[in-house]
Amino acid sequence: MKIHHLGAIKEWLHNQRVLIVLDDVDDLEQLEVLAKESSWFGPGSRIIITLKDKSILKAHGINDIYHVDYPCGREALEILCLSAFKQNSPLDGFEELARKVVELCGNLPLALRVVGSSFYGESGDEWRSRLYGIETNFDRKIENVLRVGYDKLPERHQSLFLHIACFFNHKSHVDYVTSMLADSTLDVENGLKTLAARSLVSTNG
Repeated sequence: MKIHHLGAIKEWLHNQRVLIVLDDVDDLEQLEVLAKESSWFGPGSRIIITLKDKSILKAHGINDIYHVDYPCGREALEILCLSAFKQNSPLDGFEELARKVVELCGNLPLALRVVGSSFYGESGDEWRSRLYGIETNFDRKIENVLRVGYDKLPERHQSLFLHIACFFNHKSHVDYVTSMLADSTLDVENGLKTLAARSLVSTNG
């Protein structure tokens, strides 16, 4: 349906039971104009919002938040295989290679799909030759997606993110990172909260 002003959303849907999905929201104003209040929609309606920055939800007064974590090893392998082999498990002779690719992609779904698609139909020898390329160069499509979240960070938090990415193992505990950077000029405590809220680091465990 076509609308000519944003107020039409409230006018047309206030008595309708609807399911609305707002995908990849990156600004509080988007929620304000598209789904400001639950009273805009009829009883029993469900509004699902996907985004990277949890602070937007909290600023909008939404507390029912579900965090989507990285897939486990088995799920990551299946994601890769669906793109690389068009089935949910590796072809014979590709098991070790597929698991190595999953390891290099760090269970990142986008990376698994992009790399898997690029390997589709290739021989085992071609897989082996490309593994080095994965280790040394990230696919441009993946880099561009990840860059969006980084570029939106304040400069002080960009610096913290680069320190974490370059100097700390991905399994380092929050307390260890905080203590190691305690004497730096970085705003570590607030920076970690911001990075976690924007899904750029995980502070669980």
